[in-house]
Amino acid sequence: MAFENELAPNEPTTNHAIADGRHQLRMAHLQSHDVPREIVSDIFREAQESSLVLRVGRRIPVGYGETIIRVDGVQPEVGQVGVGTRPEDREGYTKPVSGVSWGHKSFGPIKLATIVTASAEWERTDPLPFYRDLQSKMSRAIGRGVDLAVFHNRRPDTGAALLGTELNSYVNATPNRIWLSGDIYTDIMTGYTMLAESDKDLTQFAADERVRPQFISARDHNGNQVFQSRLNLADPFDSIAGLRVEYGKAVPGRIGTSRDTGVRMFAGDFSQIVYGYADQITLKRTDVGSIEVEGQQVNLWQTNQVAYLVEVTFGWLVNDPNAFVAYEMAPLPHVAAAA
Repeated sequence: MAFENELAPNEPTTNHAIADGRHQLRMAHLQSHDVPREIVSDIFREAQESSLVLRVGRRIPVGYGETIIRVDGVQPEVGQVGVGTRPEDREGYTKPVSGVSWGHKSFGPIKLATIVTASAEWERTDPLPFYRDLQSKMSRAIGRGVDLAVFHNRRPDTGAALLGTELNSYVNATPNRIWLSGDIYTDIMTGYTMLAESDKDLTQFAADERVRPQFISARDHNGNQVFQSRLNLADPFDSIAGLRVEYGKAVPGRIGTSRDTGVRMFAGDFSQIVYGYADQITLKRTDVGSIEVEGQQVNLWQTNQVAYLVEVTFGWLVNDPNAFVAYEMAPLPHVAAAA
């Protein structure tokens, strides 16, 4: 249950072993053995997932207003001078004239932010060094928001589409779709062919972790392993057919409350993704003022609470969604029938 003047979300913690329930920071949410200051941090905590966009995209300067980038237009072309191969066929003849042009695209940034509140007692006690960990957690929340925006144009807190980002586009806007057939080798080559026939480059892959077993089990028509000489479950599969593979939850879109889209892998020209920050990630703290969530307004000073804010102004552009192929899980028969 929610405690007095605890802002939403304020779900209860029902199982402390797995720390379920998303709530604000209150002493009442902790067990008695969690309260002392000198407690070793959770050594079994899994490594936080880093931003996928920062690994596959190109960073560029982005301002608070409109950002304009130059894109290729018409290329100059050469032609023959004269009428033949002999000196007299070349000398004195006029040279052909060619033209050249550039295009441009523009996009604007969005602001990503979130607020977490805590009781003043919680802040003073600093249980389980949460306070020192809070800055890292909130910064990583920004990274997940960046990933979900670039790949699916969604926001993690509600799963809804971002607003006013039509010029930015996103990776999953690609019309090139392939249903994963169970034969990952053939599927990859089908996507490669699709890109090649459209004069698009295949520079690398971005994949969901759940595709890794398909890489391991892939076999050709003779039953031979395709991507391994012998079975090795420890293989990170950071490259396929000589191209780099980066993994992340942003690929299927299952970040925060955003639902799984069914996409398991993207292949294409990742130089089409550019991104940048108009400012640095900012963390602020206050114990005055009021916060309103879902119609509930709480005065921080009056209720002895503090609020932590993280925010950043971030922009991106997926120049050509057609430069990507999305590999999707086929819908279950009963789901397809219902649709």
